Amino acid sequence: MKRTRATLTLNRPTEPRPLALVGRKHPALHAPALAVDDPATVYDLADRMIATLRRHRGYALAACQVGEFVNLVVLGPGMAYCNVAVEVEADTPRAVAVEECLSLPGRRFAVPRAVLVRVEAFDLVRAERIAAEFRDLDARLWQHEADHLNGVLISDRYPEVRRGEQLGGSAAS
Repeated sequence: MKRTRATLTLNRPTEPRPLALVGRKHPALHAPALAVDDPATVYDLADRMIATLRRHRGYALAACQVGEFVNLVVLGPGMAYCNVAVEVEADTPRAVAVEECLSLPGRRFAVPRAVLVRVEAFDLVRAERIAAEFRDLDARLWQHEADHLNGVLISDRYPEVRRGEQLGGSAAS
């Protein structure tokens, strides 16, 4: 049976139980995500990840953040994608902003990101492959999640910022 929008979290009478976030040393946070062969196999995980995202009031969550080694990302409110590929053109302008991460609570990082990205993924809500361009904050969120899918935490690459220090913007995912 093909799952459709009617079977996703937003339309369920009760919300699925949230998952626990894993600690920063968990191996899933440091390994590339595996492709999803059959999207139908990750709907329940996506539902629970959406509930987790809501509980923690985040913008986005990758499956590795709940200890799963699969290429799956959820974005608020109620969007879910698997087999995500984020492309950045080499000459795309970049902007530095402060980012936070649910896997690194209470820490903030100065992160340069491209202001424009192209994303290809399987949209679990629409049950179809998508390709789209995203700008600014949306581009930043996709790049942050792509880092997770590639086994990279922002603490691995970027400097930490003290509370009160300003760099011209912030984003949390």
